[in-house]
Amino acid sequence: MFDARKKARKRRKGLSADDREKFSAIICEKAKEVIKNADTVMLYSPIDCEVDVFPLYSLNKNLLLPRVEGENMVACKIGETQRGAFGVLEPIGNAYEGKIDCVIVPMCAFDRELNRLGFGKGYYDRFLSVRDTLKVGVAFSCQQAEGIVPKDTDVKMDLIITEKDILR
Repeated sequence: MFDARKKARKRRKGLSADDREKFSAIICEKAKEVIKNADTVMLYSPIDCEVDVFPLYSLNKNLLLPRVEGENMVACKIGETQRGAFGVLEPIGNAYEGKIDCVIVPMCAFDRELNRLGFGKGYYDRFLSVRDTLKVGVAFSCQQAEGIVPKDTDVKMDLIITEKDILR
């Protein structure tokens, strides 16, 4: 799986900045439609040429961001941020304890069976495995991989949005 992750990240980084911006905008428009009935949505702070979900930060919803705490991840309301684990912008404040209707999940690689590869630390898998929420992966179509063999601890996405498709 390391090879699939590495190859997909290389393809993602190989996209021009213009293409990443254009494709991210398309993905965000599709995501807005998918999450239109959700009240509380967890987004992320993009790194490593991931899909830019900053346009979703302006939605009129209860918006959350993840924060790494030890081996786990918690959701906090969007507000003041600081650089946290791995240099990612993370929210400052108390963990959100309410229901999360949807989590927008970044990916290094994915397949058509809705399997996702992240950076390999398992933060999202641990977070999502104990929540009843809509799991929406977002990625560029060039990140699609073949032969992903999920581990027992890997959490499948409910759908994956690319600039070309919505996989269900």
